[in-house]
Amino acid sequence: MTHFDLLDAFKEEGCAVCRLTLRSVERFIESANRDLVNSPDFWNSVKAALGFCNPHAQQWLISAHPLGTAYLYEAVLGQIGEELERQRPGRQSGLRGRFGGRGDSPALMPEKRCPVCIYRDEHEAAVLRILLSGLGDEAFQRDYQSSPGLCFPHLRSALAGASGETFDLLRAHALAGQTRLRVQLKEIIRKHDYRFRDEPTGEERGATDRAVNHVAGAPGIDDR
Repeated sequence: MTHFDLLDAFKEEGCAVCRLTLRSVERFIESANRDLVNSPDFWNSVKAALGFCNPHAQQWLISAHPLGTAYLYEAVLGQIGEELERQRPGRQSGLRGRFGGRGDSPALMPEKRCPVCIYRDEHEAAVLRILLSGLGDEAFQRDYQSSPGLCFPHLRSALAGASGETFDLLRAHALAGQTRLRVQLKEIIRKHDYRFRDEPTGEERGATDRAVNHVAGAPGIDDR
């Protein structure tokens, strides 16, 4: 990953950090399907996480190799079964319900996070470091300022690591983009009035999707 990858991503719609992070996650999952199922470290990380989180489990299935997935999840189910065998009714079981009711220990809960989530977060942090470093260069700054900018989760992370002119640039660019987006959302609201609903659609087309993705990040990004 270099700042040239970010420069290319700046030319596309949406948050460049989201785009590069999610592309890397796709490559990681494809590689894991092909090679890492035979890796003891990867195998153990999946078992410790009791499989993948829901979003990454569904993404895994898109390109999943049936044999490798069967091996992985047979082992995961075996581990879950062993823990179930040890459980007894009552608070002493340590069971924790999804909606509360915490017991004395996190029984039936994974020991580690989803390995794809860990990879995503590490790659995301690396992209943000390259972004902050690149913003010290005037040409890089110009390319960033002509881009859609960052989603709010990545803006928040970038601002936490920025200072001086870089902080001011990130904030000013975000505020300008959010102002444009709010204008477009207000135009959608206005055109839902029966008096204006026959007016042609303009720049507000797709603004609702852009607003949700800006605030929450692209699908697959963790909004911490």
